[in-house]
Amino acid sequence: MNVQNDVREEAREDVGQDVRQDRSRGHSPDRRIRQIAVGLGLPSPLVRSPADEVEEEDDRSRVERTLRALVCPEEFHSGPCPLAWESGYGHPREAVEHLAGTAEEDYDPASLPVEATLTVYATEAEAGALWARARTELRIDDSTGHCDLTGTTATLELRDVLARDPEAWEAYEHLVEQYEIEHGGGSGQGPTEGPTEGPRD
Repeated sequence: MNVQNDVREEAREDVGQDVRQDRSRGHSPDRRIRQIAVGLGLPSPLVRSPADEVEEEDDRSRVERTLRALVCPEEFHSGPCPLAWESGYGHPREAVEHLAGTAEEDYDPASLPVEATLTVYATEAEAGALWARARTELRIDDSTGHCDLTGTTATLELRDVLARDPEAWEAYEHLVEQYEIEHGGGSGQGPTEGPTEGPRD
C-alpha cells in the first residue's frame, strides 16, 4: 500500500468537497451547465464548415443569431443578461470521436455534420423554456424535423454538458463565474455533480 498516494488522494477529495460546499451557497443547486444544440447536418453552400469564414448570412449565421436572441434579444444592451451564456459552432463531439476511432488522419471536413450551440448556466426550468422557445423560433416541425428557418431538416437537443463529459468543466467554468459576478451568490454545480435528463430529439 502506498501511504503517500493515499494521503494525497484524501487531501484532493477534501479540497473538492470544500469547493463544492463553497460554490453551493446563494442560489438553486439545480443551476447547471446546459446546452441547446441545433444539428444542421453535413456542410453545404448554406451550412458552412466551422473553418470557413462567413461573408454573408447563411443557415449557420441565421441559426446562431436566433439562439443568441433567446438570451439577449438586443445585440447591444445595458446590464447583465438573465443567464450567463456563450454560443458556438462546430462538429459534434461524438462525430469527431468516431472519426478519431477509425484512425483516419486525413479526412474531409465536409464528411462531418455540424451544429450550432447555445451553452447556458441555468436551472432545468430555465433551460427547458429556452429549448421550447428555440423550437418555436427555428420553426421546427415536431413530426418531420423540418426547420422553416433553414428550409432543411434540423435536430434540436438539450444537453447536460457535464453528464456527457465531466472533463468539460474547465471549458465552461467561466460561465459560473460570470453568473456569480453579475447576479451574486455561489454556484449550484461543481465539477463532480451527477447527470440530469433533458428533452432530446
